[in-house]
Amino acid sequence: MKDSNPFLDAALALDRVKYARKVMGLQLYDWQIAILTSDRKRKAVDASRQAGKSSVVAPVATHTAKFRRGSLTIIQASTLQQASWDMSKIKNCIGNDPTYPALKRESDSLIELENGSRIEVIPATEKSAQGASAPAVIILDEASDIDDEVVSAGVVPMLTNNPECEFILISTPHGRSGFFFRSFSLPQMKVADRFKWERFFVRSPWTPTSITELERSVSEEELKADYAKRGIRAWYSPRHMNYEEQIEQLFISGTRLYLQEHCAAFVEPESMVFSYDDIKRAFDRGEEASPLMQEIRIEELDGLESF
Repeated sequence: MKDSNPFLDAALALDRVKYARKVMGLQLYDWQIAILTSDRKRKAVDASRQAGKSSVVAPVATHTAKFRRGSLTIIQASTLQQASWDMSKIKNCIGNDPTYPALKRESDSLIELENGSRIEVIPATEKSAQGASAPAVIILDEASDIDDEVVSAGVVPMLTNNPECEFILISTPHGRSGFFFRSFSLPQMKVADRFKWERFFVRSPWTPTSITELERSVSEEELKADYAKRGIRAWYSPRHMNYEEQIEQLFISGTRLYLQEHCAAFVEPESMVFSYDDIKRAFDRGEEASPLMQEIRIEELDGLESF
């Protein structure tokens, strides 16, 4: 590690965006900057596939480990492959910083620094997600694919008596149930603002009208204004602007998967007999369910926690 400049280090310690740009050489989009500069403790990021989610994960982890001596950052990824990708990007970022603290120990899942900080990147399984003591940062990468049981067993204990922990969910949607869906879609909890979910939405600017056609959605300004009414900060993904490329991906994936993967929409499974909205309306107070809906046993609604 080269000798550091204390004045520069002090400035970078207070500015994750400056650190990501100046030291890591990352080119950041507006939505990534918004997440990195937010001081909220709970962040839920619903973003298109390939929008640039890893360019948020790596700077948060490496910046925290460098400038918060003795800190612990835990990244739980949806799969072993995703965990490997995250660790690779983190190591690349560290390699771009000539004044980064020396590595005391490293493996495929752990980086330990001479300043006492650690970064753990693990696949989110019930066995691996055992709660550690008071981490500074917890990130669930591709959170929509992480089971609620894993979150309960692994994350909840780490948040106990740990009010300063920064908890980030970042994912492309996968269905309309589970912790990620609830965190992004349900009304806010009655807690202090810093612990309410700050919600970020990043999608393709195109919307399919058929398997071979896309239309440009509303302007980004209109998108921002519409979602702001719901307490959500919204952007179009700069990586999804190319019309011909998006048409090809629509044709390959089909409209349902395009809406999910590129428009970041919470899409119902094709196997659903009744839509979630139909079920919600049927059980809302004051609205009578149809005879067919009345035959559905309450226990068959397991997994529809959002209602």
